[in-house]
Amino acid sequence: QTLRSIAGLEEVPSGSLSLEGTPVEEIELPYFRRDVCLVPQRTPVFEGTPRQLYQRIQSLDWQKRSAKEEAESSASYSYSSPIVVALSWGISERLWDQPWATLSGGEAQRISLAMALSLKPKVLLLDESLSALDSSTALKVEASLMRSQIPILLVTHDSRDQLRRFCTHHLDL
Repeated sequence: QTLRSIAGLEEVPSGSLSLEGTPVEEIELPYFRRDVCLVPQRTPVFEGTPRQLYQRIQSLDWQKRSAKEEAESSASYSYSSPIVVALSWGISERLWDQPWATLSGGEAQRISLAMALSLKPKVLLLDESLSALDSSTALKVEASLMRSQIPILLVTHDSRDQLRRFCTHHLDL
């Protein structure tokens, strides 16, 4: 529930949230969702294919960034194509044209993560988003996420090894 509240999908039970000093209530929801991206453990089954979904997201007016915003996000990481990112994680381009329902859990997770990275959010919320990956693929994904320099809030039941490799801080609940 914590990540869903931070992502604006559920009401914050107490306290307040802000993004870069601006209270969330003052940010229009579409722009907040552009800047705070949640990748859940189980990717919802969408209609169509991953490529179609990504094209729909890219066509939304609020997804477009100003030249200044684009320059700022491009300066820190260069994952502009989710297909290229996913290729480095073992996802062939043909999978982008298959219906979501036909993808394995690991394929759907990697495609969702690649899309999230290429959308260049200000914050990435990961809810067990590496759980369906084998260890060598998870290491590749972790390396890409670290290179992106996007602040990440990760919820995991994984081993302490992942916490040591991938996290700068952790909170045990």
